[in-house]
Amino acid sequence: MDDKLHAAARTGDTRLFQQRSSQENDEISQEIVQNYKEKDEIGTYDDTYFCRQAEDGSNIIHIALRHGHEQFVKEALERYFDLIFQKDSIGDTPLHVAARLQTPAALRFLQSSLHNGRNRDSVQNSEIENLRILAVSNSKGNTILHEAARTNNYETIRHLLYWSRYTGNIEGIACTNHNNENFLHLLARYATYTATSSSYSTKYSLMARELYISASCAYVRDKDGFTPVLRAVQCRRLRLANFLVNKFPESIKIFDNKYRTVLHHLSAALVIDVVDDSEDITPLLKKFIEFHGVCDFRLAQDEDGNTPLHLAIMNEDVSTTKFLMELCLREEERPELTIINKDGHSIFNLLSSKGHIATLIDMAEKLNYALTYMEERQRVDKMMMDSELYQAAIDSDVRIFREVSTNSSQYFTRTSLDGSSIIHIAVRHAKPETIMFLQHALRLFPHLISKPDSNGDTLVHLAAKCKTDFSADIISMYYGSVKEMKGVATNPSAVKNYKGSLAIHEALQADNLKAAKILLERSEFVATTRINDLEETPLHAYARYGSSRNGDAKGFLSTLFKKDKSAAYIRDNQGFTPLLRAAMSARFHVVKAILDDCPQSANLRDPNGRTFLHLVRFTGGEVDESLTDKFEQTGKQLFKYPEVDLQRLVQDNDGNTPLHYAIKTGNSIVAIVLTQRCLESRTRAELDLVNKEGATVSDLLAAHDVPNEVIELIRKKEPEAVYSARSSYGIHKTDMKYSANALSVVAGLLTTITFAAGIQVPGGFNEDDGSSVLLLKPAFQAFIVFNTFAMCGSMLVLFYLLWVMGIGKIHGSLMVLDLSIFVLRACFYSTLGAFTTGVYVTTSEKSFWLAIFVCVICFLTIFVTIKVSVANITRLGKWVSKSSRMMLSLIRGRYNAHMTAIPFQPVANKDKVDVIVESKAP
Repeated sequence: MDDKLHAAARTGDTRLFQQRSSQENDEISQEIVQNYKEKDEIGTYDDTYFCRQAEDGSNIIHIALRHGHEQFVKEALERYFDLIFQKDSIGDTPLHVAARLQTPAALRFLQSSLHNGRNRDSVQNSEIENLRILAVSNSKGNTILHEAARTNNYETIRHLLYWSRYTGNIEGIACTNHNNENFLHLLARYATYTATSSSYSTKYSLMARELYISASCAYVRDKDGFTPVLRAVQCRRLRLANFLVNKFPESIKIFDNKYRTVLHHLSAALVIDVVDDSEDITPLLKKFIEFHGVCDFRLAQDEDGNTPLHLAIMNEDVSTTKFLMELCLREEERPELTIINKDGHSIFNLLSSKGHIATLIDMAEKLNYALTYMEERQRVDKMMMDSELYQAAIDSDVRIFREVSTNSSQYFTRTSLDGSSIIHIAVRHAKPETIMFLQHALRLFPHLISKPDSNGDTLVHLAAKCKTDFSADIISMYYGSVKEMKGVATNPSAVKNYKGSLAIHEALQADNLKAAKILLERSEFVATTRINDLEETPLHAYARYGSSRNGDAKGFLSTLFKKDKSAAYIRDNQGFTPLLRAAMSARFHVVKAILDDCPQSANLRDPNGRTFLHLVRFTGGEVDESLTDKFEQTGKQLFKYPEVDLQRLVQDNDGNTPLHYAIKTGNSIVAIVLTQRCLESRTRAELDLVNKEGATVSDLLAAHDVPNEVIELIRKKEPEAVYSARSSYGIHKTDMKYSANALSVVAGLLTTITFAAGIQVPGGFNEDDGSSVLLLKPAFQAFIVFNTFAMCGSMLVLFYLLWVMGIGKIHGSLMVLDLSIFVLRACFYSTLGAFTTGVYVTTSEKSFWLAIFVCVICFLTIFVTIKVSVANITRLGKWVSKSSRMMLSLIRGRYNAHMTAIPFQPVANKDKVDVIVESKAP
C-alpha cells in the first residue's frame, strides 16, 4: 500500500474510489479533475491497487475502522466485499477489529457485512458467506463472537446471536478457539461490569432471549476441563455464573479434569468481580448456593481429597471460608470436619497452619467454641451426672454406692460438663477419704481407670498435677489397681492427654516431685526418654517449669540420672537440651543439679550455635536482682565447672561470645558475672574477639545500655576499652552530638543567670561613684568571686561544646565532654555559693538566723549532690526500709501469738451475741 491509499483510508477520503478504472467509470468528472489539479497527478487505479496491504498487514477497511470513517468503510465494502476476510499480521480481519470496537459505526459495519453476505447471488452462497463471516478466526482461533465477548461488547454479542437465530445458522456460534473455548468461556473469563445488580440485569437480560440457541456452548469444556459456569466461578464472576446456571441448570453438575465442582472453584478463586473491595459478597454466595444441587457439593472431594472448605482455607479466602463454615455448623452431622485430604490434613489442621492470618485463627477459635458448646449440650441432654452424684464425688462419700444400685453402671459413669467422671472430681477435691472412694469406684467400674476427661486427662494425670498431700498415695493406689485389672487399663505411664503429655510431664510441670519420683520408679519402661508432642522429655518439662529448692531438685535429678543419663543430652523440637532450656527459664537450681551429674552437657549448643552461657539468665523467682553479692556468688558457683568456664570464648553463628550476647540482649546480670570472670582471667580474650558485625565488646558498650557495674569493672582493668566507647560519665560515642547540644543549653542558661547576677549586684550601687554599696564586705567579695567563676566556667563549657560538635575524633571528643561536665558541675556549685553569699550579705545585719538558715540549706544541697553522698544516702534508705519491714513483721508476729494464746470463752447468752452481731452488720 502506497502513502496515497494509506492517507485516504486514514482520513476517510472517498474521492480516491472515483479514480477506479472500470467500464462504468471511464471518464473522470470535471469537478474531480479540478479538485486534483493543484495537489495530485490524475490517474486511474485497478482493483488490485485497492486490495493492497500496509506494512502491518492492514487493508483500507482495517485502517478506516480504527479511525472511525464510516462512509469510507461503507463504500469500500460495496466495492470490495472480500476485503473483510483479509487478515493483518496478527491474523485479525476487519470483522475482528469491528467486534472489539464498542462504537455504533463498528456495529453498523458488522450488520452491513452480514446483510451483504446474505444478499449474494444465491441462497446457498449466502449461507456459506454468513457461516464464513461468523467462523472466520484470527491467529488465536478467536471468531468475531470471541472477540466481542473478550472485550465485553454486549451489544455486538446480542446482535450476532440474534442474526444466527434469524438465519438459522448456529454453527458459527459454537466455534471454539485454540484453547477449545467458545464465546461463553471468554465472557466468563473477561467479563467486567459494575457491582450493582441493576447493571447486571440490564446487560445480561439483553442476551437472555438469544442464548437458548447456544445451549450446547454451556456444556463444552475447554482444554482445562472448565465449562463456562466453572470458569465464571473460578474467576469470581458470580453474577454471570448465576445467570448461566439460571439458563442452563444442568451445566452445574459438570466437574473439571481434577474432579472439582463449582464449590471447589468458588473456594479457590483469587479475584472478585466488584468495583469496591469493601462490598460484602455474602449475598451473592447465598444466592449461588440456593441452586439445586450446589449445596450437595460441600462434601465432594477433588483428586487431592480436598473439599471446598479445605480449598478455601488453603487459599486463605476468608469470606468463603466463613460462609462454608456457617453452612457446615447448621448441619447436625457436620461431616466436613472429619474429612481428611490426601496429605492427611483435616479442617482443624489447615486452620492451625494459618497462624499469620488473624481472621482465620479467630475463626478456628470460634469453631472450637461452637463444637465444644454443642458437645456440652449433648452431654447435658444425654449423660450429665446429677447433683447428688456430683456432690458425693466432691465429698468422696462412699455411701453413694450403697444408696444407689451398683447395677446401674450407666448412672455412675455419667460425666460433668467438662467430661469429668466421679474419679476425676474426687481427685481434684482430694481428701483423706478419697483413696477409699477411688478403690470402691474402680472395683465396681474398672473401666473408669482409663477414661479421660475433655482435656484427655486420666486419673493419673490429675493426681500428678494436683500437688496435694494425697497425690502420691493416689498414684500408688492407681498402680495397685492397674496390676489387679490386667487387660482393663493400659500402662498408666504411657497414656498421653490431649496436650500430648505423659503423667510424669504433668507432675514435673506442677513441680510435684513426690508424684514424679513414684512415676519414675514404678514405670515399666524408660520414662526419662519418653517425649510429649513438643518432643520434650520429662527433664525438659522440669527444666522449663521446676521451681523446687536446690536440695529437692538435686535429689530428684540424681534419681533420674541413675535411671538414664542420656536424658540430659536429648533435644526438644526447638533443638534445646534440658540444660539449655533450664538456662533460658532462669531455673538455676535445675541448672546446677544437671551440671553436678552431667557437666559435659554444657558443651552442647542450640541450633543458633549458642551455648549454655549464651542463654543463661538469673532473673526470675529464684534470684533477687537487687542483691549484687548473690550474683557474684552465683557466678563463682557456675565457673567451678571446667566445662562451663571453657564456654566463655565460644562464638555463636553470629560470632558473639556469651559476653557479647549478654550485652546485646540487655541481660545485665549475666553481663556483670561474665565481665567479672573475664577480668579475673589472665588473657581477657573476650574483650578482643570480634563478631560478624565487626564489633568488639568495646563497640557494644558504646551502642547498648550496659549496667554501670560492667563499665566500672572494665574501666579499672582496661580503661582504654571504655574510653574509646563512652565517657567517664557514661555518654555513648553515638550520643556525643545529642549530649553536647543538651549541655550547651544548660551552660547557656547558667551564663545568662550569672551575667544578670553580676550586673544587678545585691545591695545596689552608690549614686555618687556607681560602686557597689556592699563592696567592702567580705561576704560580698566572696559573692563576686563565686559568680565570676560560674560565669567564666559556663562560657568555657560553651567553647568546649562548640569544639566537640565540630571535631571528628571520638576519643578526644569524649574527653572534652567529660571535662565540660566537670567544669559545669563546678559552675553549679559556684552559682549556689554566689547565691548563698549574696543572700547572707543582704540579710545578716537585720536577721542573722535567716542568713544562717540559707547557708545551711545551700550547703546541704551541695552535699547531697556529691556522688559519695548519694551512694551513702541510698544505702541509708535501704537500711531504713529493711528495718521498717523487720519491725512490722516482728510486731505482727507478737500480735498473732498473743491472739492465739487467748482462750476461747463460750458465750452464755446466744441471743445477746446475735443482737450484737446484727447491730454491727452493715
